[in-house]
Amino acid sequence: MNSKLDGTALISMVAPICDDADILESFVDELYGCLSTRYENFEIVLIDDGSRDGTSRVIDGLLKRFDGVRYLRLSRKFGLEIAIAAGFETAIGDYVVVMLPAVDPVARVPEMIESVRTSNGGLVVGQLDPARSEVPWLQSIAYRGFYWLCNSVLDLNLIAHTTYFIALDRALLNSLNQIKDKFRYLKTLTTFVGSKPVLFNYELAPRPGKALRRGFFESVNLGIDVVVSNSIRPLRIVSLLGLTVSGVNFLYFGYIALIALFKQDVAAGWVTLSTQIALGFFVLNIVLAVVSEYLGRVLVESKERPAYFVVEEKNSSVLIGNRENRRNVVSSTVETGTESVASA
Repeated sequence: MNSKLDGTALISMVAPICDDADILESFVDELYGCLSTRYENFEIVLIDDGSRDGTSRVIDGLLKRFDGVRYLRLSRKFGLEIAIAAGFETAIGDYVVVMLPAVDPVARVPEMIESVRTSNGGLVVGQLDPARSEVPWLQSIAYRGFYWLCNSVLDLNLIAHTTYFIALDRALLNSLNQIKDKFRYLKTLTTFVGSKPVLFNYELAPRPGKALRRGFFESVNLGIDVVVSNSIRPLRIVSLLGLTVSGVNFLYFGYIALIALFKQDVAAGWVTLSTQIALGFFVLNIVLAVVSEYLGRVLVESKERPAYFVVEEKNSSVLIGNRENRRNVVSSTVETGTESVASA
């Protein structure tokens, strides 16, 4: 298969990094070699999500060795999704590929690009084989339950076993860049835009010495954020639950009134009373917990703060190929207070 695009097409590789100094040089070396032999125009955008190791020093060496490498360092750790969003906002390519340096296979990048180039929806999403997953069985059961809840109850339409190995075209990227939510989850954002993904089956290729696995409690926290930020159905569910319990309590009160009117000797029903109190407080606490999560999310979104801050930006020579044939060439960066925007 010939993966070389026409001379006007530009490939942007967006790679969020965090404390990846040990693998960064080998990753860029492999990626640059893969791209330079197949494409005339490309860039590698490295988004540093608050690294505390020697990443910055490694970057200085890479910028001297390779053309078309761009580096943005965020002021602190904002999280993987925000780092990817920062990459999207600075990428200038006609086709953009997101990959995690620690685990995603560089050799499959050309296939991803070719797949998104020929797709109708402009979106290709990597998917892993669950049979090869090394996730503990209890966590795997929790994952399946979460996806069932999202798809069957909350109508979020999430696809299981998908990853951040994603390719998209410029039209979809422009649509995603219009969304300014403080909490971002790429899988739901692409669904909201209306793009239908093409699934790309692949296997992880972990780099030596670098493990990337989300812990159980971190996954639980992410799941709560995904649900609260993308669906109001939990509010509707607890509202209906509250109304149902209220109706049961109303019928019970009627039962108490009838007993008081027509029965002479009424025994104290402490079991029934205790059950009613426990059930009532159980429902009340659930309602308060869900409402509190949504109120907290509303508070965060109501603060008109930027999603991230860029404190450093470095570019190597951006010219790859013939400048006269390039439509998208970064010649400078424009500082806009909190964010750096690439300009042609």
